[in-house]
Amino acid sequence: MGNNLAEVVALVHALEPLPAGWAGRVRTDSLNAILAWARPEFPPKYVPADWWDRLLAARDRLGPLSWELLGGHPVRSELAAGVRRDGKPVSRWNVACDAAATHAGAALAPPALPPETRVAAGGRGRQTRPNPQPE
Repeated sequence: MGNNLAEVVALVHALEPLPAGWAGRVRTDSLNAILAWARPEFPPKYVPADWWDRLLAARDRLGPLSWELLGGHPVRSELAAGVRRDGKPVSRWNVACDAAATHAGAALAPPALPPETRVAAGGRGRQTRPNPQPE
C-alpha cells in the first residue's frame, strides 16, 4: 500500500466509527486526505473503488467538517513551540499516529532479502547468485 492510499485509508478508519451527523474538526498532516474529502467527484487513481465508496459513505453520513492541515514530522523544539518552522501547527497526537502507522506498516512489510542476494540490473525481479568470496 502506497503512502497516499494509506492516508485515505487512515481517514476512513478514523471517520467510520463516528456517530451519524457528527460534526467537528479533523486535524491531519495529509493534504492528500483533505483533497480526497473535498473533491468527491474526483476519485484519485490510487484509491480502489471499495475504499472510495467507504469514504463517500462516511462523507454522506457525517455533518460538516472543518479541516486543519498540520505540519508533519516535527522535531522536539517545534512540538514545544506548537508550530513548525514553516508556520504550520503541529500536534503530539499526530506524532503518535505517525508512530502507530509506522509500526503497523512494519508488521505488514514483506521480509527483507538476505544481504547476500541482490536484484539483477534492469529491475526485472531476477535475482543473481551470491557473489563468490575470493579464496
